[in-house]
Amino acid sequence: MTVKMTNRQLHALETKDAIYRAAISLFKTKGYENVLIEEITKAAHTAKGTFYIHFKSKKDLLYHTFNKFDEIYVNAYEEVKQIPTFEERFLSFIEISYREIDAGGKEIPKALYYNSILDVDPVLLQNSRNKYKIISEMVQFGIETGELNAKESVDYYLDMIKTQITGMDYRWCVATEEIDFAKYTRESMRIYLRGLKNL
Repeated sequence: MTVKMTNRQLHALETKDAIYRAAISLFKTKGYENVLIEEITKAAHTAKGTFYIHFKSKKDLLYHTFNKFDEIYVNAYEEVKQIPTFEERFLSFIEISYREIDAGGKEIPKALYYNSILDVDPVLLQNSRNKYKIISEMVQFGIETGELNAKESVDYYLDMIKTQITGMDYRWCVATEEIDFAKYTRESMRIYLRGLKNL
């Protein structure tokens, strides 16, 4: 049963989205560290107090991007979940996801990476994210089809894959040369999966 939102709830969501979009636009043009909350609220045509109704801080607003990225992963998985082999399903998922993320530029992913890396429990790596739930589901599929060795657990494979993905993300963030991120991640993961499949 779908619960219909009230006009007030819809307005609150629209306001939150307006603040978020204004902030992301400013982060992309000026850099995350150079943007003040006052600039965000001015660009969103809202009061500073309204900002704090929706976000605890500028960092909290930035981290809302993890939710946006997880929407990308969910949509990508919908496109690939009928692919009959684990390897191609996984590689297609990575390529589709990262192509969309790359299209938005790397200023925001870079800010996310640098701001979360020193957190005690980085959102970047939390298993509760849709990204890692989907990867776990694909890994389970790989174990069931025999492409991955059943002697290792889903958590083991997930940890290994997370480590590789984090490294690829960092490489992209610091690259001074142009990288086709989707192609780069697909090829890197193809080589990495070959090793995992031989365990």
